[in-house]
Amino acid sequence: MLKRNLRAQDVIGRIGGEEFAILLANTTADQAHVIAERLTHPIPFQAGPDNLHLTVTLSVGAVVTAPQTPLDALFMLADRALYQAKSEGRARVIFATDSEMQDGLKLAV
Repeated sequence: MLKRNLRAQDVIGRIGGEEFAILLANTTADQAHVIAERLTHPIPFQAGPDNLHLTVTLSVGAVVTAPQTPLDALFMLADRALYQAKSEGRARVIFATDSEMQDGLKLAV
């Protein structure tokens, strides 16, 4: 599902469990938001011997990269945004704020 909704130049990697990281190369924050919103649409499927109709949702925690921000700080900020998205009802996109980005830079120094 991720590959079908991303571009050829985007990079997907599994971080662990049910968490994935996606690098959207050469993408503005607005473009990233459109892509992320598309990923949050519920995914229907049928399961089990009774063909139960179920859906899976995806929550997205996002951060806009900056050249001076270390990768571990970006992951930390995206992870915080992800948990905020999950706590606010799931199937949503939350971007790390500018103030959180500044805090991430301070933590990385």
